[in-house]
Amino acid sequence: MLFPFIAPSILGLFLSLGVSYSLWKRRPGPAWGYAALTGLCVAVWCGGQTGWLLFGDGPAGEIIARIQYVGIALSPPLWLMTGLAYVGHREWLRPARIGALMFVPALTILAVATNDAHGLVWDRLVAVEGRPDPDVYFGAWFYVHMVYSYVIGALGSLLMAARFVASPLYRRQLGLVLIGSGIVLIANLLYLSSRVTLPIDPTPIIFAAAFAAVGWAMARHHFFRFLPIARGLAVEGLHDGLIVVNAEGWVVDSNPAAQAMIGATLAPVGATLARVLPALPASGVDDAEPREIRMPDGAHVEVRITPVKGNDGVLEGKVVLLRDVTAERQARETLLVTQTELQRANLNLERLALTDTLTGLANRRRLEISGDEEFGRARRHARPLSFVMMDIDHFKRVNDDHGHATGDRVLSSFGRAIEAQLRPGDLAARLGGDEFGVLLPETPRAEAAEVARRLREVLRERSFANDRGQTIHVTVSLGVSSLRDTDLCPSDLLARADRALYEVKNSGRDGIRVDHDAGIESLGRSTDALS
Repeated sequence: MLFPFIAPSILGLFLSLGVSYSLWKRRPGPAWGYAALTGLCVAVWCGGQTGWLLFGDGPAGEIIARIQYVGIALSPPLWLMTGLAYVGHREWLRPARIGALMFVPALTILAVATNDAHGLVWDRLVAVEGRPDPDVYFGAWFYVHMVYSYVIGALGSLLMAARFVASPLYRRQLGLVLIGSGIVLIANLLYLSSRVTLPIDPTPIIFAAAFAAVGWAMARHHFFRFLPIARGLAVEGLHDGLIVVNAEGWVVDSNPAAQAMIGATLAPVGATLARVLPALPASGVDDAEPREIRMPDGAHVEVRITPVKGNDGVLEGKVVLLRDVTAERQARETLLVTQTELQRANLNLERLALTDTLTGLANRRRLEISGDEEFGRARRHARPLSFVMMDIDHFKRVNDDHGHATGDRVLSSFGRAIEAQLRPGDLAARLGGDEFGVLLPETPRAEAAEVARRLREVLRERSFANDRGQTIHVTVSLGVSSLRDTDLCPSDLLARADRALYEVKNSGRDGIRVDHDAGIESLGRSTDALS
């Protein structure tokens, strides 16, 4: 009865085909294609063993043996490719490097096809009583192929195991990879060893079982839960850092950008998140609240942590995104400085636009703006508002007799003297030439007249020197008006003060006139003399 001998091979055949089909349907992560091809080769290996057991005697058995070696030769390099794709080393899967990996398997397949001519793979077959398959005496190339297969198969297993060993999350996957690979190796060595006699080669069925277990983990138990994403080319090439943390707070993976941000001296995998990012608050952050932290090298990094939950809602880990915002921060700070300087410049320009450069007083434009504001306020709250208009008597003579430079000094000194006599809420302005105005909020007519009298006396007492050292005295004429109920706009208030001023000028200058409802009242003596 051959059934007990061929049953394991048939089981391995269907296991491998079933897992390959499941991977093809689900396509879980970047390694699924290489894994599915590995399963197909293992299926060929198991199917070849079944055919060999059934038709080993005769030409059909030799054909089946040669076909079986296609699966035997290609399974180890495809397993290595599965590991490379899984951990993200996709640069090793370029056509030229795949061709290099396939060089020895291709020679093995060629040597098997032409073995009758040289016997490099197997030299002779010797039937053994009580066993369904004969003893095989192998040639030199078989051992080259065997060593090569062991090495690259072990590399594929170690690549994946290295990713799992750092995290308790992947203990099951780590066990499947290490135990499965170890059993396949031991079984093959036992069969080839002369010290142990087995009825059939157990390597295909054990390889199929190990592959089925790993494939089951891939397709059913999220074998690629984090790492295919974290190790894919897209993540590897991200400028932003990515750290994967398990539910216990241990770092299980990171990309090169994150390692560069953290620092080359610190290996993040296997450390706690608190150790990797000590500047992060103990409470951490979540995806709704990114936090900016300062790294030891002075860089500013924005941290965003997103929880990863399973289908049952249980927290299984976190993904930490790191974005270097140093350049953005510097640009933002530069922009803020520029905005501040621009605001300061705009304020300065605005001040210059509303200021008389010679005297430092407000100009006519600013007086108009303040006049509108104070007029509206006085109207709303029924408060008094007054205005004093003045000009320097015979100022043209000062310019003609002493020069414009002396005239400018007189105007500048007048501006300082006027401003020194006013309250903080009052506004003095140069209206043009030698004409000045003073806006007096919250000031009734009598108080405005007193302000005018004080200004006249202070300005009369001032003396000025020309370029030749001669002393000059000047006088001023002033007109005062106060807000009336009939005034429609600030211009009405200014116009009455202007009429009062001209009354003074027409009556001899050096005096004050106050506008009243009944007329214009004269205050102080006028004189024609320019003393």
